[in-house]
Amino acid sequence: MKNKKTKILTALAIGLALSMPIAASSAAVADTVDYTVSGGRITIDFEREDDVYKFYRYSEFADNMPYVRDGAMYAWVLAEQKMILSGKVFTDVQVDVDISPIGKNGKIDSGIYIGASNAGNKMDGINAWEVNIEHAPGSDTYWLKLHRFEQKWIRDEMIEVGGLGYTTDDMHLRVTVKDGTLYAFLNGSDAPALTKKIGETARGMVGLRNFYAPVRFDNFSVVGESVDVDFADMRALQSLAEQRLKDNLAEESKRELTAAIERAEAANIQVDADEAAAMLASALDRAQDKHTLEELAVLLQKAGDIANPDGEVYTANSYGALLAVKSVCESLTIADGEYEISYWYNRLDEKINGLVKYVEEER
Repeated sequence: MKNKKTKILTALAIGLALSMPIAASSAAVADTVDYTVSGGRITIDFEREDDVYKFYRYSEFADNMPYVRDGAMYAWVLAEQKMILSGKVFTDVQVDVDISPIGKNGKIDSGIYIGASNAGNKMDGINAWEVNIEHAPGSDTYWLKLHRFEQKWIRDEMIEVGGLGYTTDDMHLRVTVKDGTLYAFLNGSDAPALTKKIGETARGMVGLRNFYAPVRFDNFSVVGESVDVDFADMRALQSLAEQRLKDNLAEESKRELTAAIERAEAANIQVDADEAAAMLASALDRAQDKHTLEELAVLLQKAGDIANPDGEVYTANSYGALLAVKSVCESLTIADGEYEISYWYNRLDEKINGLVKYVEEER
């Protein structure tokens, strides 16, 4: 069921809302506004049943509380449920979550709370903003709505964006609040589908809401200054990159690793740490031990001396892979450059050392 990657739609058919305070559905806005939020990240993937206790849970009915199973948090159908992340208050914040109906093309009436306080069990018993995805069972469209609650639903504050094409049951919702403005993003879009100035009411707790819909929540994450920046992954990769730089590498590999290490050293907020980690991982993956065209010629001679008479010595897959890489290596010239020559030398060396004999395979 679950997909741990953010689900992305390639296109969003965004309809205009009724009297939206700020029209923010154009790509031009995404190009001019910095949506980056400072601080660290909390991630809850619901792989552990006790992840549910990281939330204060409220429901009209005490026995209808959300629960964790099979790597997701499930909400009951016959109640409004509020799930407020415990122990943290935010002003500028980014909240992400995956939402999907239990049944195919099913009902969704669920979303993200921002600026939450004074939550209780009664319906609408909370002070908060809530960005809500609303989809009727079997419909090919859905709505994005912004609700305001002050221990009751404030109808006059509602904003609606309708006529959105429902093309997947795997919905991803991101809500960012920065400098008193709320932005809502759908399914990986760079441009907000909904924007609203909320001022000082932005400050508060964050969480999830479900209203009488059978849904799953997954991959909940929050970025904000109330959370310490998690540098652990980045620092581990940086250490590997610094070790790798001590090897005799192709110049291009040295440049990429050095640039990634410098990016890591400059990181001070979560988005920088995440981007630096990705850059380090890519540089490490691409790093190649340095080899010359002359060295490649010697290795090609070694590969050429390997025979597989009647296909009875080496398995077809391993020997065929060797011949394929050997063919590429034979076409290289000095004009291809040091990195390409080094890359294909290393691949050819791997294929030579990775040959599988039939007797080995049988064992």
